[in-house]
Amino acid sequence: MRIQIDAYAPNDGVELKERDGVVVVQLIKDVERKPGAEEGQEIITANVVQTTLPLGVEKADVLAHFDYYFAKAEAEELAKALPLKVDRVERMLSATDYKALKVADGALSAADYAPWKKLRAHWRDTINKMQAAQNADELNDIKYAETPEGLAALEAAGLV
Repeated sequence: MRIQIDAYAPNDGVELKERDGVVVVQLIKDVERKPGAEEGQEIITANVVQTTLPLGVEKADVLAHFDYYFAKAEAEELAKALPLKVDRVERMLSATDYKALKVADGALSAADYAPWKKLRAHWRDTINKMQAAQNADELNDIKYAETPEGLAALEAAGLV
């Protein structure tokens, strides 16, 4: 996940700390430095992921297999975030099922339902995009609306 980091970033991109019977490994790559607002300041961003490994892991092993551990940590982040995000959109979809039933019963006109129908299609598309995300950054970049007005605003801004 690309984040702003402290001025401290280990030169080799690996930081290990023992905590609660495991080694917490922070992996940092693609460090970018830009001048800050004030003279002498800089803004440092990097792709940073964190994972845990058993006690006794050697830093040399992590460095030798950096790409493997980075990919593993990204997959863990995605596995944690994906169900939460998908569940949120699925709950919004389920919460509007009654609108489709109202149309079927004649209690809501097709014209009144049209914005909701479009939004519900957007939510289904969003769920598919989330499930296809390769990493947490891709997942976090997926924009979705919660209301028909919000969808119109996202469309007007070219975000969906």
